[in-house]
Amino acid sequence: MTPRTTAAGRRRLSRTPAYARRDRRELFEAVAAVVVILAFTGLCVWAMRPDGIAGRQPRAVLLGLIVLAVFSGTAWLLTAPERRFAARRLAGLAIAAGLAVVITVVGVVAWPGGVVIDEPTPTTLVRDPITDTVPPPGEPPPAS
Repeated sequence: MTPRTTAAGRRRLSRTPAYARRDRRELFEAVAAVVVILAFTGLCVWAMRPDGIAGRQPRAVLLGLIVLAVFSGTAWLLTAPERRFAARRLAGLAIAAGLAVVITVVGVVAWPGGVVIDEPTPTTLVRDPITDTVPPPGEPPPAS
């Protein structure tokens, strides 16, 4: 096979790059998508850790995820290329943000039993004299 019949040989002869160049907008969109995915994943891991906010307030987290899905879905529909909303993107995003806020308020008011769960915290500390050998500050040490 001669160099002219292989793809690499043709690229060398024509002096064109072997890869397609991307414009800055595509590169920015790809980096922004990666940052958003990583930030959302980190936030979910933080929220679902033991004793995290998702374990203590699951209704509030669920409502937040619903609102985020509504807002991101409308933002995607408005900013996708070749949509009929292309001329009014900023107004559409403002309307989507307002719709997300309205959904949040309606969800907080209409959720049966309330969104925020109020868990009582223990007010007194019960000491076990067998396992607790160090007295709390301000108490005299136990008599031996």
